[in-house]
Amino acid sequence: MLIKTKKTIYKLLLALWAAILLLSSYAVIGSAMFQYQEKKIFKNVSNIVKATALILDSEDIKILIDKLDFNENEEYNKSIEQTEEYINIKKKLISIKSAFSENVGTLYIIVEYKDQQAIIVASDEEDSFGYIIDISEWPIMQEALYNKKSLTEEQFYYDPEYDKKSISSYSVILDNNGEYIALLGLDYFEYDYLKETIMYRVLPIFPSISIAILLFFIPLISIKIIKIKFYL
Repeated sequence: MLIKTKKTIYKLLLALWAAILLLSSYAVIGSAMFQYQEKKIFKNVSNIVKATALILDSEDIKILIDKLDFNENEEYNKSIEQTEEYINIKKKLISIKSAFSENVGTLYIIVEYKDQQAIIVASDEEDSFGYIIDISEWPIMQEALYNKKSLTEEQFYYDPEYDKKSISSYSVILDNNGEYIALLGLDYFEYDYLKETIMYRVLPIFPSISIAILLFFIPLISIKIIKIKFYL
């Protein structure tokens, strides 16, 4: 009876050890894959917004900035949206957004306005010229705007407006002389839930099982080798 009890305890300990190895491997591999994929996405988004900033016509943007009305004159702003400069910029922003399907949310050009506020120069959406936005809740946007440098957020945030998780990336827009003139912003949505589940939840299972099996049998084989050497 005692021998059977010891064997049962031994089997339970082996099962527990196997479960610990499997869960540990799964957690490590899943986390590594998740971090790798996120960094890849952040880099791609940063490259998209920087490339877009390079193809925009800086002279048209300068003209639009000079036409900004800081008194929030709605009729005046709408008239500027009918100008050739605004239409040209908007068409380019829309073409970039269309090229990346539903992953790109909004593209917009902004300049510093007041403390914790910015004003939109152009956007791929309607009624955008001269629209003042509150940037107090977006520290990366503030840093990029006030320090005039390209930055990308390092984690996804829930966006209640679109009911999706998103990150924002910003790139400086320079004129032909390399002088700063404005900031280009891009909102990028996270991949859909199904793809995320397959990538971060299902795929790690297979390498996790392999590693767990390997780590499980190495001690057992080592013990048997030691026993054989002992008896020899």
